[in-house]
Amino acid sequence: MTIIVNSISPKYGGYGGNNYNDYNDIITAYGGSTNIKSISIKRIEIQVGSVVNSLQFTYNIVTMDGASHDYQGNKCGGDGGKNQELILAGDEQLTRISGRYGDYGGVKTVRYLEFQTSQITHQFGGVGSTKDTPFTLPVGVIYGSSGRHLESIGSVNITEAMQPTVTTTMTSVMPIIIKSISPKYGGNRGIDFNDFNDIITTYGSNNNIKSISIKRIEIRFWSLVDSLQFTYNIVTLDGASHDYEGNKYGGNGGKKQELVLAIDEQLTRISGRYGDSGGVTTIKYLEFQTSQSTHHFGGIGDTEDIAFNLPVGIIYGSSGQYLESIGSIEIV
Repeated sequence: MTIIVNSISPKYGGYGGNNYNDYNDIITAYGGSTNIKSISIKRIEIQVGSVVNSLQFTYNIVTMDGASHDYQGNKCGGDGGKNQELILAGDEQLTRISGRYGDYGGVKTVRYLEFQTSQITHQFGGVGSTKDTPFTLPVGVIYGSSGRHLESIGSVNITEAMQPTVTTTMTSVMPIIIKSISPKYGGNRGIDFNDFNDIITTYGSNNNIKSISIKRIEIRFWSLVDSLQFTYNIVTLDGASHDYEGNKYGGNGGKKQELVLAIDEQLTRISGRYGDSGGVTTIKYLEFQTSQSTHHFGGIGDTEDIAFNLPVGIIYGSSGQYLESIGSIEIV
């Protein structure tokens, strides 16, 4: 048995602070996901006042040799607020994570967290505002961003699965691992999509995939980005190559263009801008830089629009009539 990624949630909250990712750090510390049998949450330390000042998980890691390790995750946030600790009993499991985020002194932060276990529910943080946005996370290994406070949070939901056996006469074959998960830039409306979650569901798990590369990008745009769709090339551990068409994020408006990468061409950079369009926050401009050229899509925008950069990877986000938000999951 080894761990596989079931799903990666969006990151809820603001865009400021320093990024942290306990999942990335754990798989790096223990030599990859295939060396880990299970990860469970053992202790949660939280500092709270009118917002969540900081959050830190401690995990129990069981490696493939049967050894048990306690692993202290990142301290996400500062030193303010009242320090509290939630220690799970031996037969107690975390079953639900929820919370709210909103404006605090001009900065979007996580203002309230609730942890439900198989025995009791624990609540931390302030009363907040009616304008705060609620969220629910799958139970898992946390990631997000923080500065003086906990500014955003998401989770990587994992499970145990049989480890694939691959025979090769040339070299060992390694499955993909997650290097980083970007914030989701843009608005909070629309239907959520996640190409990574869909790909690993289709092909059995991340442990069954050797590589994922971007093959084609289809985009519709005019004064903003109407829709976006990636097509990926998936190479599974048996050496087979598959073309996989990701979700179409957005509607059918605008002008349609297609960027087809040459065999020796690689996508090297993704950037863009988001801002208000008719009272809705949407992605207004995208730029794709490859090893051969740069491609621009979308409108001129406004001076109030916010610029962003994404690591090259598998996209996730939300959409309605337009592309409303976008993030990426970088793999190696």
